[in-house]
Amino acid sequence: MPKLTVKTVAGALAPGMHNDGNGLYLHVSKTGAKSWILRTRVHGKKRDIGLGGASLVPLAEARRRATALRAIARDGGDPLAEKRRARGIPSFEE
Repeated sequence: MPKLTVKTVAGALAPGMHNDGNGLYLHVSKTGAKSWILRTRVHGKKRDIGLGGASLVPLAEARRRATALRAIARDGGDPLAEKRRARGIPSFEE
């Protein structure tokens, strides 16, 4: 399956999930809104992690964010917890 290009992301795409490879998807809603989703496994469970809207997060940045979050998951961490910590959102334990 070919990877997405900047041109295809900017163009009109059918609603659904469009695969870029390595678990990175461009989700296009029925209204035409586009957002980046990373599908990965965290502690053996499937997770969908939002990376932001395509209008704010370009393709290259989405790929960089996906790579960083996959590395965290591969090393046994929780990418969602890391994202929350980076944004200053406390956990229930804190």
